[in-house]
Amino acid sequence: MAHGGRLAQKLTAQLSATVLERFLQAAALILIARQVGPAAFGQFAACLALTKILSIGFGLGLDIWLLRNGFRTGDYARLAQQATTCLALRAGLGLLWLGGIIVLAPWLDPAAYPPDLLMVTALAVWFEEIANIVWSTFKAALQNQTLLKFITVAQAASVGLTLLLIALGVRAVMVYAVAIAMVTGLHAAVAVVWQLRTFGWQWRPETLRPILRETVPFGLSAGLAMVYGRADIALVAYWLGEQAAGLYSPAVSLVNALALIPTAVYYVMLPLLSQAYTSDGARAEMLANRFRFASTGLGLLFGAAVALIAQPLVYLLFGPAFTDTGRVLALLGGVLAARFVSMTLATSVVAVGLQGQRVAIQAGVALLNIALNVWVIPRWGLMGVAGVYVFTEWVLVAGYAALVWAWRRNPSTVAT
Repeated sequence: MAHGGRLAQKLTAQLSATVLERFLQAAALILIARQVGPAAFGQFAACLALTKILSIGFGLGLDIWLLRNGFRTGDYARLAQQATTCLALRAGLGLLWLGGIIVLAPWLDPAAYPPDLLMVTALAVWFEEIANIVWSTFKAALQNQTLLKFITVAQAASVGLTLLLIALGVRAVMVYAVAIAMVTGLHAAVAVVWQLRTFGWQWRPETLRPILRETVPFGLSAGLAMVYGRADIALVAYWLGEQAAGLYSPAVSLVNALALIPTAVYYVMLPLLSQAYTSDGARAEMLANRFRFASTGLGLLFGAAVALIAQPLVYLLFGPAFTDTGRVLALLGGVLAARFVSMTLATSVVAVGLQGQRVAIQAGVALLNIALNVWVIPRWGLMGVAGVYVFTEWVLVAGYAALVWAWRRNPSTVAT
């Protein structure tokens, strides 16, 4: 009972942090979209999607690797060493990545990806990724209350600054992008200071090579997830223009915001299941099965609810200029339902050491997503893109389910 109570507290703290973060992020984007209009917001969304996809060049999947491996043995000294190495890798490689964005910017379509806006967005993404690796350290140690405090303050500051700019009558999307970068940069700085204060700086250069080697499948997984989760926005901007991207991206943002429950469960259950599979496989399977069952039911319920309320919700949040967004969101309810199931399955897949096999499934889904979008976008436009997103998310669910089923039939083939 005591263990169940502690688990409930950690889940509640993680869920609260995720709810507030996603809600406030979505609120800021909604406010910006209403203020600048579909075309300008489409440019911002396209730049954000592209930089997020490219961020795998320095993200390397270190967040998930740290969640799985950082605290498996309950050793705080080991966690501090690995967290220091991950932070140094992300910050250093991120600087090189920013240089690459500067080189890339002039080669892109300036109508969809204005160079100045792209650079500011890239800077915000770099800051965000630094903060993310810090908070992954706290998640690995299951210190979710700390996460709740800092993320809430950071996101509230972003919304507050956005409201101030709106009150001043600012309509230039670049100003809002700069404001987000400033808040995100301050958040990253505070996060780093708090990590040093809590865990200390345990620099061990000899850990660089092993971590880089082990994180390869995690980096590939994160990159592929970015492709089939955000490539559609970039492709819409390329094929249909920034106006269409400005109508499509709010629906994707709302779905991602509503996927907070499976995300929260994933971040809490991954370190717990990683430890449990190491010490007590039967208990780990019992926990995993309960969450799979609950997530499937919740996913179907949430997906149906989004489909029913999509049109009035979009009208209320964004206004009549985003009518097409409501139709897209109604279809994307299927993505939300799938996400509940896939995130729960992914927790078990990663915890038992099947990350390499997971990457193979994600690679197939990413290729399928891009191929279908290239064929569908010129023919069926925004609704076609949304349909591809729903279809490929359920293909991902099927792949993960097959992987879990195969492992359960022969678990001895994988070292956990």
